[in-house]
Amino acid sequence: MQKEFGVVPRVGWDMRTPGHSSTNARLFAQLGYEGQFFSHVDEDLKKSLSKPEKLGMNFIWQPQSANFGDKYQIFTGII
Repeated sequence: MQKEFGVVPRVGWDMRTPGHSSTNARLFAQLGYEGQFFSHVDEDLKKSLSKPEKLGMNFIWQPQSANFGDKYQIFTGII
């Protein structure tokens, strides 16, 4: 992106993938992305995250934390 367009992406947007992988989140974090956003998510998960006692639809995802701890993390938002 830098070579061809002169920009470095800082945010990833996954428009319509039916399911989201912690591997994808880890790769975005390793690439230096500051955030990722997606919209297609299971309705039960969306309802669960929207409850007042939860943090909401935005969170810090620590993908594969059992293997990497907090080495890789990325701000994640569900639209």
